[in-house]
Amino acid sequence: MFLLLSIVLVALVSLVGCGENTVDIGGKYEDRSSDEIRATLNDEVQASMHKVQLNPSPVFETGSSEGNLNIVNSKDNPYPQLIEIYLADGNTLLYQGVVDIGYHVEKAKLLVDLDAGEYDCLAYVSAVDRETGESAGNLTLAVEMRIKVKS
Repeated sequence: MFLLLSIVLVALVSLVGCGENTVDIGGKYEDRSSDEIRATLNDEVQASMHKVQLNPSPVFETGSSEGNLNIVNSKDNPYPQLIEIYLADGNTLLYQGVVDIGYHVEKAKLLVDLDAGEYDCLAYVSAVDRETGESAGNLTLAVEMRIKVKS
């Protein structure tokens, strides 16, 4: 079962006026019509949409084998995604990797050889700049996961 979450940063703007009336709210919207402002804001919201897909219940045969993480960074996303999976205590990093736009990680090994059992985890998904690898603003999501290691 895959988890598909969409993060949508929504800008709500209430514009008074109609037709080609000019709305003077200063800055980059100065002397622009309501339609132009709306189009610009729609473009900004579209650029901030970020879809996250990963398996919330991956299974690993052993603590050192690959498991079915099934991480997908949609081709529609504006940024690569940094994926970091921690045990629920937040201290033990189990997986870290960057998934570029339009790519996926079907299976991967964990950084820690876990004993058999089930582990509550948190996956942090962050948008990162393609050039620098630095954070691309406040686009981070925490997803609860439960990792199972069979033996």
